[in-house]
Amino acid sequence: MSALIRRYPALSLLVLAMVFGLAPVAAIRAGLLPEAASQLGAMSASLAAIVLAAVEGRKGGVRELLGRLLIWRAGIGWWAFVLLFEALPSVAALYLFNRFGGPAVDWSGLKPLPNVVPMIVMLTIFAGLGEELGWRGFALPRLQARHSALVSSIIVGVAWGIWH
Repeated sequence: MSALIRRYPALSLLVLAMVFGLAPVAAIRAGLLPEAASQLGAMSASLAAIVLAAVEGRKGGVRELLGRLLIWRAGIGWWAFVLLFEALPSVAALYLFNRFGGPAVDWSGLKPLPNVVPMIVMLTIFAGLGEELGWRGFALPRLQARHSALVSSIIVGVAWGIWH
């Protein structure tokens, strides 16, 4: 099993992430979990990476994988940019959709900004933790041991696209 994981890290991650991602949906349909539990599927790639790192059998593999969460290579300004930039294309898309026949943009139902910003920050962080540990923390380094950065990124991108 560990040889299969080492040979096909992206495929192994994809298959296990799909299983972990569909498990909450199956539990919801069976009436075992509330509808909100569907968001647990977003953590499936990282959970799959932790399991695969453990099964792979490398000494300290899980610790090394989780240690990647503590590597910060950008200043606070870049973090603010990344966390807040998504608002600009989102608002632009709403108005563009309206220009092409969609409904008018209605801001009346929007909660006050101090309530929205923490939610956006938390969703961004948890969505990132749910995916990046798997795709970039587990699959990408293992692929780059055998392929160029470009080929590795394409493989991860295809697997990520299928997962989404």
